[in-house]
Amino acid sequence: MQVKPRMKIEVPEGYEALGKAFELAIKQAAEGKGKERHACKLPFHQQQSPQITKRQGVGYPCGQAEKKLGEAPRLDKAGQIEEILGAMVYCGMAIIDLEGLG
Repeated sequence: MQVKPRMKIEVPEGYEALGKAFELAIKQAAEGKGKERHACKLPFHQQQSPQITKRQGVGYPCGQAEKKLGEAPRLDKAGQIEEILGAMVYCGMAIIDLEGLG
C-alpha cells in the first residue's frame, strides 16, 4: 500500500483523545475491513459508498451510521469499537458530500 505523507491536522490542546479516535476511524477505512471489502484500489471518495452518497444524498451514510451504532451495544468491546469507527467513517462520508470534498 502506498502511503502518502501524513496529513497534519491541528488538534487543539485538550482534544488529543478525540483526534486519536478520528485517526483510528481513518485507519480502519484505509487498512481494515473497509479496504478489504470496498476499496477496489480506488481513493476513498471514488469507492462505492461515497458514490452512492452522491446519488442518494446524506440520508444514506447517516442511515448506515445509525445502523452500525445500533449494532454496537450487542457486541464485545472489540466489536463495539469496530462498529463505532465504521459509523464515524459514514459520518465523514456525509461531510464529504455536503462540503463537496469528493
